Amino acid sequence: MPGSKATVSVGIAIGHIKEPLQELIHEARQAEKRAKADPQHEVFDRTSNKRCWKLNENGWGRDALAVTLFKRSGETLRWGAKFDSAAFPLLDLFQAFFRHQPDAPEREMPISGKFPYRIAELLSRYERSTPLTGELHAIAAKELAWVINQQTWKDEEAEKRGSIFRRAPFEHRCLAYLKELLDFRWKRKPDAAEETTAARPLREFVNLFLTEAFIARQRD
Repeated sequence: MPGSKATVSVGIAIGHIKEPLQELIHEARQAEKRAKADPQHEVFDRTSNKRCWKLNENGWGRDALAVTLFKRSGETLRWGAKFDSAAFPLLDLFQAFFRHQPDAPEREMPISGKFPYRIAELLSRYERSTPLTGELHAIAAKELAWVINQQTWKDEEAEKRGSIFRRAPFEHRCLAYLKELLDFRWKRKPDAAEETTAARPLREFVNLFLTEAFIARQRD
């Protein structure tokens, strides 16, 4: 038995009730493969006549969750993260102040319903499918700060309404996740002493919010 070395990799596909079941099963299996896939793989470079490492922007290196979401518009969203990722504390905080509560569905929430779409709109100007760079990370952080300023309650307003929401902790968790995507590290072998950097695409940051927005809207 692997004991403490055991890992769990999960793939989930979410779609409309009318989506063909076999397609959802297929996509769930593909998502599981993304969760297990290595973030880099070794290839043979014919130019240098040597073996080298090539980035796989869809891989999470096991012990991860990968989600595929089918929207009614025909658009497909894919998102993933390691289970110890900064994505999950961010998601917990985002859900708490973005989702409407079942007992008060009309109550206004501290994070506007427009927040995920403004993030997607602004960051769609940049390359979202290639691994993050330091320059793109800095740009995304500035765009994030602007959206938070426009689409969340000010601290004074939150306090007045009796909410514990505060902008700084929310922005801090967003930035922690964004930095993790830039500095994403993994071990090429489970027992390797050193980790390797393999930056993830900006789309992962955007799709976290879009995926939650879709689920929250269906839940409402």
